[in-house]
Amino acid sequence: QSSSVYLTKYIDIKKMISKDKAFFIYSLYQLALRIQNEWLNETFEIKQEAPTLICQNLNSSFIASVLSSFLKLDIVILDHLGPINTMYSSLNNKIEENKNYIIVSDVVCLGTEVKIAKNLITFLGGKVFGNISIVKINTLNEKDIVEEEKKLKSISVFNISKQNNEGINFEIRTALN
Repeated sequence: QSSSVYLTKYIDIKKMISKDKAFFIYSLYQLALRIQNEWLNETFEIKQEAPTLICQNLNSSFIASVLSSFLKLDIVILDHLGPINTMYSSLNNKIEENKNYIIVSDVVCLGTEVKIAKNLITFLGGKVFGNISIVKINTLNEKDIVEEEKKLKSISVFNISKQNNEGINFEIRTALN
């Protein structure tokens, strides 16, 4: 029930974490600065409670733990959020009503995992403040990206788009291609 998407290249975040650790930590530091400047300063100005980082897998758990140290935010781990049709019985004791959450991802391709997490958090009474990721692949047209940003704020370290994809040659295929 997940998205039927085929990628021509694999973005190996685990390799980045293990082989280029200093660069990866620097990237997370830059991400933390953006989160602080673009989201958290605004949150604290209006006296809102700080959001909680919420992660869904091993990579995002590592990312969230480093960001938690930089930003002094709490973490909730939703281990192995699966396909759309999966039933969850233990999430209601992890998500607090009316609390803000930032979904932490390693790579966002079509946003299916982010939408699953957002729906679960919302269903359980939490509020999704936004989504952060190391890599975001802009699969939508520019005007559609603006519309999506109105629904869910997003910050990433690196965006792959038509403009910067020439050297990367990242391609997404579906059953229609």
